[in-house]
Amino acid sequence: MSVTRAYRPDDALSMRWLHAAALTSDASRVACSVSEHDAARDQDVTNVWIADLGSGEHRQLTFGTNSDSKPSWSPDGGRLAIVSDRVDDIAQIFLLDPSSGEATQLTDLANGVGGSLAWSPDGTRLAFTAGHDGPPENPATPYRVTRNVYRFDGLGYVHRLVNDVCVVAVETGQVSRLTDNDAVNGSVEWAPDGSRLLFQRSLNAETFLGARPNVAIVDLEGNETTVVSNEDFAVKSATWHSDGERIVFAGTPRSKPNGCKADLYVMAPGAAPANRTASLPMGACGVLQGDMPSGIDLSASRIVVAPDGDSAWCEVQRGGRVEIARIALTGAESIEPVLDGDRTLRLVDAQTEVGTILFSAADINRPIELFVSDLDGGSEQPVTAVNEGLVGELNQATIRPLTFTGADGTPVEGWHVAPDDRAEVWPTLLSIHGGPHMGFGHNYRFDTHMLLGAGYAVLLINHRASSGYDDEFGTINGEWGTHDYLDLMLGVDEAISHGLADADRLGVFGLSGGGYLSCWIVGQTDRFKAAVPENPITNWVSSYGVGDASVWLAVDELGGHPHEIPEEYTRCSPITHAHKCTTPTLLVQGEHDWRCTAEQSEQFYTVLKVNGCEAEMLRLPGSSHLGAIAGQPVIRRAKNEAMLDWFVRHV
Repeated sequence: MSVTRAYRPDDALSMRWLHAAALTSDASRVACSVSEHDAARDQDVTNVWIADLGSGEHRQLTFGTNSDSKPSWSPDGGRLAIVSDRVDDIAQIFLLDPSSGEATQLTDLANGVGGSLAWSPDGTRLAFTAGHDGPPENPATPYRVTRNVYRFDGLGYVHRLVNDVCVVAVETGQVSRLTDNDAVNGSVEWAPDGSRLLFQRSLNAETFLGARPNVAIVDLEGNETTVVSNEDFAVKSATWHSDGERIVFAGTPRSKPNGCKADLYVMAPGAAPANRTASLPMGACGVLQGDMPSGIDLSASRIVVAPDGDSAWCEVQRGGRVEIARIALTGAESIEPVLDGDRTLRLVDAQTEVGTILFSAADINRPIELFVSDLDGGSEQPVTAVNEGLVGELNQATIRPLTFTGADGTPVEGWHVAPDDRAEVWPTLLSIHGGPHMGFGHNYRFDTHMLLGAGYAVLLINHRASSGYDDEFGTINGEWGTHDYLDLMLGVDEAISHGLADADRLGVFGLSGGGYLSCWIVGQTDRFKAAVPENPITNWVSSYGVGDASVWLAVDELGGHPHEIPEEYTRCSPITHAHKCTTPTLLVQGEHDWRCTAEQSEQFYTVLKVNGCEAEMLRLPGSSHLGAIAGQPVIRRAKNEAMLDWFVRHV
């Protein structure tokens, strides 16, 4: 019997993380980018690997100390396009020989390229996105703001990020710019006949819906057409139909409340979309919140259409699991799971002509790895094992599912995750997911295992407003801090009643929406010994004016603008109750979080201090909303160590 050990905070920097991955057209090889920590420079380094599915050989193709990412195979499998900043730290497209790794630089643009590499069907061109030509702007130079959303989380100031959809000729390197729409463009995909490109357009100057893209088509002469407007749908993913005329997309009509499921639609440009999942309780492209700096885990969902156009594959969330399912595009509505289990699956790539799906899988005990299967989910086999050695050395959690009745009689799901299977009454930390229209469940969270390693159990609850259930459960408009709060407290009571959680040793923490609820909780009850809210909303009124999504988010969630319903903004704001807090509270705040800006934590911190509550604030310089998950190693390390220290001191 092998001997394992408890997790330590520094194990986070010993792990390797998978990012973009792609199959060759014959599904014989997989290329992926893998990041790992360079301890000497305290930075992440990303390189490209190739896995041969026949022989099982894994081979590192690039060895730089910068970033080699976004691998994309040419249609014949003879070349591999990547984005690399190996020259002057500016991202450019390089073509690699997959046998030798020899690289040829294809682009040389002053401001570099973005992502979304896509080969044309005939292999003669690559589509991508890139900023405008000209010298980079000096960030110290004064500038004038005119855009409705002028800064966006994870990106920065939008006027510096405006880019175009571009095409480069592979043999000559000649670049053609196809768009000039003063927006941030991405998710580029060629039509099957190579005549047009589907893409997503976000953050044009007039929109307030920065986080919600438009779906558009541009031809090779630069004629652009909007197919799905963000005024009509909140789109999660879009792709071409196999007929090359229609598109398939997952989205929620803007007329529905936030938290309603995304349905799968088929539409021709200019025609009404046909809903293919209207009568089904589960929607398309669901996701669970993890704690991994993996580009795959953090990426948008993908849709793959069958060659005959009769069905499509995409992710479907069912409570605390994410499956890959086949959804009918013709005939009777149906969702048929083809890959499932107590895990989180992401559809990474597929070669439907040869019958192969490339997907990732993670669960509570195991971080993301790549797998392949046939189109029906059979013949599943692993492709990578980048963390097998380390994870095999570490203790595995014991997971106890909980199902209980919420405040109004609605069933609620949760999990008590303990360090081992001993019949102990554990000091327990309530972890609250963000969103709030997101979910917890069978996905990997490093912070959970770090806390288990210190002797705590972690309680995960999918409270009201969580995704993966029905629309009634998923919507909470105008009722923040009510059913969601009560569900969490009843979940804690359930864990205590089963002899799992120690009622006298409880803590609470969460990010974003979870930060909001952590702040709300400590203003309502003193049953928790410590709290660690991260990047919370604490004051809906001030957030309305400074957050990159707050104008539409606050209105959609609370039911109106602050001047229309001031009492709702006050009632639903944790700052209203902060003066009552007696729980020792450590606020964690990214200083470049433009989603839940720093002033939200600052207000809460000040009110706690003025009223004699023990409070500290960890500031994360340059860090975005998800910086403690996917930011620089120094940020990830600081957050984990500070959270653990706070709970050790108080719980």
